[in-house]
Amino acid sequence: GNTVSTFENGPTVRATAGAWARSPEDSQVWRCTWEKGMGHTPVLSYRGFDRPDLVAEITFRFGEKAEAWQHQCLRIAFDRRPDITGHIVSAWANRNNEFIESGFLLQHIRKTKQKKVIEDLLLDYQAISIEPDTWHTAVLEVVGDEALFRMGDRVAYARAEQIQTSKNLVSLTFGTTRHEVRRVRIWEAEPN
Repeated sequence: GNTVSTFENGPTVRATAGAWARSPEDSQVWRCTWEKGMGHTPVLSYRGFDRPDLVAEITFRFGEKAEAWQHQCLRIAFDRRPDITGHIVSAWANRNNEFIESGFLLQHIRKTKQKKVIEDLLLDYQAISIEPDTWHTAVLEVVGDEALFRMGDRVAYARAEQIQTSKNLVSLTFGTTRHEVRRVRIWEAEPN
């Protein structure tokens, strides 16, 4: 659906595409599912801030594939909408989504308003094995022109001038199997 909630300090979260509900096993866990014909895969989007340097942390898991067409992935994207189409930086933990390389990667992609790709940079890439039905915590940090993406003992790093701009949207995109979210935290980042 299209669920919107506003936090006390102003930012909003919106759950779109797919079907969203609290997990029957744990009311602190949100579950998203997707079926053919639903359009875009499930997304959580956080808006209401404008910062160049951010950290986003998400604890998530996905279920087993029940159908051949299903896939399991998480993408964390930092954007500046509507000024920039595409993603200033996106971090993927991708088990088997054919939309992009499977693995652990950082990407910058810029498009025209008509969705024609202007620039597509694969900033870092590594193979990764991600187990279903296991909780994982992924962290994307951007300060200045540097990005660091961590999950378990995996680390991806990139330095690119394209990621320096201010960001006003953090989006979390999920695959088409059952995916669950236990915790999301977003901070303004500072150099360390």
